[in-house]
Amino acid sequence: MIATFKETLASLQDLKYGQIIIKKTVRQALWYWTKYLFLIAAIGVILAIAALTYYAPQLPKLLAGQIPDIDLTIRNGLASTTVRQPFVAGDGKFVFILNTTGKLEDLDKYPAGILILEDRIVAKKDTADVRIYPLKDFPDGTFTKPVILDWLKRNQLSVFGVGFAAILLAAVFITSFTWIWKIGGIAISTLLIWVVSRLIKRAISIPDSLKLVLHASVLPILISAVSVLSPAAKVSSIIQLGLLLLYSLGWLWYLPKAK
Repeated sequence: MIATFKETLASLQDLKYGQIIIKKTVRQALWYWTKYLFLIAAIGVILAIAALTYYAPQLPKLLAGQIPDIDLTIRNGLASTTVRQPFVAGDGKFVFILNTTGKLEDLDKYPAGILILEDRIVAKKDTADVRIYPLKDFPDGTFTKPVILDWLKRNQLSVFGVGFAAILLAAVFITSFTWIWKIGGIAISTLLIWVVSRLIKRAISIPDSLKLVLHASVLPILISAVSVLSPAAKVSSIIQLGLLLLYSLGWLWYLPKAK
């Protein structure tokens, strides 16, 4: 990866570097760009695991003030409780509702929350993300605040394992989706650079244009990653697009003219 870093530094300092880029194969250029995407994903996973390692042992303490002091019994896929219903806790942003005689619409007036009905749990992240979990999929038992906190204390290794698996799955999904999404944008930029090459009489093919765009996309994707990992460092997508065009067009301009 050190050689890749050196190549990136050299390319960003020399607008004539396009002559070296077009001598590569498309596969080499694609792998050059993909390595940075993998690097960003790896850093994200490491930071997430570090946070999980720090917070997992403290989870019982952190949730002690968040879990309502109620009881919930599940038998044969049906819920019951001894508290007065509907039980509502939370604020204007997130609400917890326990109402075994309620209905799905009870959650409509809240932007997000959890609703426990007689035979299901409804989890709402936002208007477009509402998920329903049948209680028949949950084990029978009585769940109270002390029981949940005690279970978390005694099963910290399991909690860490589940969190670790969730981090890896999320990383694979997000990286795959990002790769496909970015490649779509790179394909559009490639056609644009190729059209410009015709106008300024540079004899390059579409694959050559793709190589230039892949190399020019490295700096924008690094800046984008910094913006995600550090919310304080917000960078406009217009700036990222400007850097992409600056280097791809700059390298294109210094290529030999067509004879």
